[in-house]
Amino acid sequence: MNDTLFSELVEASRELPGNRWSIGGNAPVMASRMALEGCDVLLGGSFSTDFTDILSQRIT
Repeated sequence: MNDTLFSELVEASRELPGNRWSIGGNAPVMASRMALEGCDVLLGGSFSTDFTDILSQRIT
């Protein structure tokens, strides 16, 4: 895979009108749903700042 091209495509997509972030992966999706239902959730993993910024305050 061409890492430079991938990075350029990601950066270009951030400038498109109407772009949005969404959580992917089973564990974060399930954690988000549980937080939405009122649970406090402990989610283990290595996450970027961008990712943790979009998580619910109920997910630590």
